Amino acid sequence: MKRVLVCEDEDLIRKGICKIVEGVCRDVQVQECDNGLEGYKAIAMWNPHVVITDIRMPVMDGLAMIEKAQADGAQCSYVIISAYREFEYARTAVQIGVSEYLLKPFTEEELMQCLRKMKKKIVEQREQNRRSRQNSLFAVSQFLRELTDGECAHPETAQKILQEYGVTFDIEKDSVAVLLQMEDPLKYWVDFQDKHTAKFCASNILGESLGPSYNHAVFNAGASHLGILINVEKTGLSELQMQLEEICQLCRKLLKCRMTFSVSGIGCGIAEIHRNWVMVQDSGPGREEGRAPLNEVDMDYYKKLLKTDSGRISKARQLVVDSLEYMMENYSDPDLSIEAIAGKMYVSSSYLRKAFQSLTEHTVMGVLLDIRMNQAACRIIRGDMRISDIAQDVGYRNPAHFSRTFKKQFGQTPVEYELQHRKK
Repeated sequence: MKRVLVCEDEDLIRKGICKIVEGVCRDVQVQECDNGLEGYKAIAMWNPHVVITDIRMPVMDGLAMIEKAQADGAQCSYVIISAYREFEYARTAVQIGVSEYLLKPFTEEELMQCLRKMKKKIVEQREQNRRSRQNSLFAVSQFLRELTDGECAHPETAQKILQEYGVTFDIEKDSVAVLLQMEDPLKYWVDFQDKHTAKFCASNILGESLGPSYNHAVFNAGASHLGILINVEKTGLSELQMQLEEICQLCRKLLKCRMTFSVSGIGCGIAEIHRNWVMVQDSGPGREEGRAPLNEVDMDYYKKLLKTDSGRISKARQLVVDSLEYMMENYSDPDLSIEAIAGKMYVSSSYLRKAFQSLTEHTVMGVLLDIRMNQAACRIIRGDMRISDIAQDVGYRNPAHFSRTFKKQFGQTPVEYELQHRKK
């Protein structure tokens, strides 16, 4: 709650409310208006988080001001103050979405309680919106993975789902599959806290660059990879490739990360989308035998365990693959647990535990430990971080605990491991 607008025609009351708001909320900006019309203009120009307004005011009353602002699309929380106890005012206020209703004369404590409640509601709403967005993005990526893996048989249903997610890609039009790899991350991602940040930025760059010219869909395709489905005409393939090269150059400049890509042939329909994706994976950058990026060593190892005889990952095993990718993206979180991972996958922790043990012959936490230790070893080899910082970077609050775990894993302390590497 950073911006609060106070609309009240009585000067003394208005000044008093402003003083209380500033006392309850730190770093808050407060503006004042003495009539509804000026309040309406302030809402449009300033976009406050909370509007505290009297009902009876000159020029335009508080309820009319709120209705007009809402009609214009204003996203504010409102507190109504009034000396009138008539039921009609309260009913109207509720109908137009007013959060709180204070009756004059109100005490300073009543106003403070109201403000604290409003502040809590805003914080909770922001967190809910953040989680909703995260879940939505995760769901989109999950669905696109199913689409490219050939697990969506009905084009109309699939297209409807894409439209609901706001994805512009058209299944029934000519398209190509693109595999984009963020190469050598341990060398280039010095200015980022983790690769997830860089991938998120790269996704935004792709969306902004391709959006004006192509209907497309971007999704997570692995620890260091992004997948892109792009509608393109046969005559426009060379132009698309040139634009992708420009995007890679831009990402390298902005993200300090070298990027390469591989483009499939043109196809149309669900079957061709799957065929193109298989093609681009087989020929994609960094996919040659024995050339997996450092931070994908773990993923590649465990994915091989999940392969069927046909080389495809079955739908039943996709849960484990998705869990692996989630762990690769969130291993730095010291609170990452089986329960947290299972929650993100929308399954029980016991089911996830059994899936890992039966399909990989490893425990969930054992896999997470492998990932963390591999990442720690890579950072030690890079030689530009303190051991205590590395410990924190891979999800350990206690550096001593990290050192003991590292020695148990590699037979050497982190310092010994670093010295041995430097000798080489």
